[in-house]
Amino acid sequence: MKPSWLKRPAIRVRLDTIGIDQAERGLAVSDTEEIYVAFEEDYPNRPPRVFVDEDERFEGFPHVICARELCIYLNPQREWHPTFGADQIVDRVFRWFEEAASGRFDSRTSLFHAVGGANPATELSVTSVILDNPPSDMSTTCHIALVERSATRIDLVGWRRAMRASGETNGLAFFVPSPLPHGLGGNTEIIAHRIEQAGGVSGQEVLSQIQRAAAVSRTGRPIFLCLVVTHPTEIDLPTVVLGKIDSAFADRLRSRDAGLTPRETRIDWMQISDERATLTTPRDNLRPAAAFRGASVEIWGCGGVGSWIAEFIARARPTKLVLRDPAFVHRGLLVRQNYTEQDVGEFKASQLALRLSSISDTTDVSVGSASALDVLNQGRIPDCDLIIDATVNETVAFRLDEIAAVTKDRPLLAQVATDVGSGTLGLVVVGGDDVPGGPSTVDLTIAEQILADGALEPYHVFWSPPSFGAELIPSPGCSVPTYHGSAADLAATAGSMVSLLGQQLVAPVSGVHLFAAPHSGTLPCHRFEPFTITGQFPDSTRSGESTK
Repeated sequence: MKPSWLKRPAIRVRLDTIGIDQAERGLAVSDTEEIYVAFEEDYPNRPPRVFVDEDERFEGFPHVICARELCIYLNPQREWHPTFGADQIVDRVFRWFEEAASGRFDSRTSLFHAVGGANPATELSVTSVILDNPPSDMSTTCHIALVERSATRIDLVGWRRAMRASGETNGLAFFVPSPLPHGLGGNTEIIAHRIEQAGGVSGQEVLSQIQRAAAVSRTGRPIFLCLVVTHPTEIDLPTVVLGKIDSAFADRLRSRDAGLTPRETRIDWMQISDERATLTTPRDNLRPAAAFRGASVEIWGCGGVGSWIAEFIARARPTKLVLRDPAFVHRGLLVRQNYTEQDVGEFKASQLALRLSSISDTTDVSVGSASALDVLNQGRIPDCDLIIDATVNETVAFRLDEIAAVTKDRPLLAQVATDVGSGTLGLVVVGGDDVPGGPSTVDLTIAEQILADGALEPYHVFWSPPSFGAELIPSPGCSVPTYHGSAADLAATAGSMVSLLGQQLVAPVSGVHLFAAPHSGTLPCHRFEPFTITGQFPDSTRSGESTK
């Protein structure tokens, strides 16, 4: 017989758990454990849910949801298969008890552990972005500063003692000094009771604070509520959740509608995107592109390679990104460059800067002087961590090399290019402080040994004139031929360049990287030729991507 609180169809299963080893900090497991396996309407496309009777052993334990449901699949999309039957389900539950008893569950990886182990969101269309840590001395309540970025996003950007300044969206925050193992609750009566139970302010004070917040806010506006809930083990990393009382209920509170009870006053909890630096590990943390985080980078040339490089670096969140390119966006470029129909007729650098600014709030994206030569003609190299020359302009390369030779404490310098025939081969030339010049010096020094290596013949195109018919003439009468390549080709090539340059930022080694996209069929797929001071300079110039 299933318990009355379980509202869905379920079967009762009794497990023999007498042989499970018990650790000091693990769950106290009995000789037998009784569970309820509930099958939803979409079974077997999704796994069944497993419940236990209310028992203080499970309250607040990692991977237990609202003190009653066992989280047996952390990621059902990967761990569950629709062909699984009763034996796999029971085996999975048994292994859950084994891990729980042995103390192998990490409370830090137990999702939403401080608020019952389940995503509290009831308002699926709105996401709250948490950007700032609550004050360390927060003891009861305070106010929060909010920025409503769109109809589906609201950012928590600050904490303060006083009510909001004019024109600023404000919310009310409650500090909860211990976890809420049974979750948040969907109305003000439940949440007021649970805050009090957890050692926070009294339930009556919670309701009074909400009433006061309604009284001082504008008609037709929702009331935003925030909870700062202490994590069971990570005391310095509280869980922050944001909810709201919608405008209809808020207006009834403002009018002191006697017919509206706390039980009827609904709270909708939002989706959480917690971006606090102390809590969240960036998803690219262990990848080469992470080296750009906090860096200052200049990109010269915003064409087929440069426009994609710029976006990939922007997503790594550098401190500063400067773009330089004198060209306009033409419609024919959209097939492979990082622009849209709305950009046609505008400057590449300015339109790309607009796009990149929308990717990262923390990166200062700016447009420098239109041409890199404007800077180089002043006889200086900009102050930054890395300059990427994607112009394939011989004059730019020569002037950069000339100035680099007499500049101390210069940034890491790099030149990039792709091949004329396909856009699937990549060249990255890196010039560090050990080079008596810049990337052009590295290029000319190493070119001869590359041209002499038969194994690198597919890459000889970078130092050889284009063969007849290799270049593309986009339309009759076009005076400047260009190179072949799609957006897919150029994005793949640019992505590899960004990763290689990320490695160079961490451990600079002057030299030449040659690489090929997998679908090019070119071998070797990657070769690095380090720079040495010896070698002869060949007379040939590099043949690579044009900016057209």
